[in-house]
Amino acid sequence: MRADRLQLEQILQNLIQNAIKFTAEGGRVVIRSELTDDAAVTITVSDTGCGIPSDHQQKVFLRFHRAPSTVRDGSGLGLAITKQLVELQGGKIWLESEPGRGSRFFVSLPRA
Repeated sequence: MRADRLQLEQILQNLIQNAIKFTAEGGRVVIRSELTDDAAVTITVSDTGCGIPSDHQQKVFLRFHRAPSTVRDGSGLGLAITKQLVELQGGKIWLESEPGRGSRFFVSLPRA
């Protein structure tokens, strides 16, 4: 893929740390990558955590927004920064989530 190594590390670190933070002990965090037909590499970070209500799913990418959760640490900047880093590299980020069942964050970056 075509990506800045340090920015890619920051993207993955933010997504993985969030997945771990919002997943209770005994839950699962899974990281996958795949080549897609649209000349991209898609990385997926999935968890079995608390999930994000549908009315907050797009807002979590805004600065200082924090979806309702029992987890109190964090500034609400991680996903906003992650989205900016992804877009600076010509990629896109999105999520699928269901409260009580977990979340899946997708990052698609151009192939080299």
